[in-house]
Amino acid sequence: MYELHLQQTEYDKGSFFAAYKSLKTEFAQVRQAAFSIDKQSLVITVAGDAGKRFQEENNVSFTDAGWFNLFSYNWLAGSPAQLDEPGNVVLRKKIADKYFGDAYPIGRILLINNQPLKVTGVIADGPYNTDLKSDLYISANSVLTLMLSYGKGFFQDWGYLNSTTRR
Repeated sequence: MYELHLQQTEYDKGSFFAAYKSLKTEFAQVRQAAFSIDKQSLVITVAGDAGKRFQEENNVSFTDAGWFNLFSYNWLAGSPAQLDEPGNVVLRKKIADKYFGDAYPIGRILLINNQPLKVTGVIADGPYNTDLKSDLYISANSVLTLMLSYGKGFFQDWGYLNSTTRR
């Protein structure tokens, strides 16, 4: 969290990846850590079906397996470990149904900015008692490929503050 002192003090829950990395690797007291760049908006195309194009608003997150080790989710297919690899995406059940209907989604390809993402997991639609949820979870290793506005220093710079970055 950081403070911004203007006419009134404002607080923001955002942080930077370098702090997360440091906490995770340099402090033995930290047993688990999680990182998420949430509330992202992206256009998703189902590969092979240009007519299936969806504007997802504020319901996409970039994260890794650590997120799902820290928070409980009901996995219907796949596992969190696959989010440690670039180019993978996990969908909530309702989004998998929206994109693929009754077809099995695992192994299917989604496109974002013409970059392919493989569906490697599906999670149940709950929990509903948190604001820490998204409908699509994309591997954090895909950030720089998909989010061209994020600079190469995103993962190293201590000054890269982003209110959608959680640690």
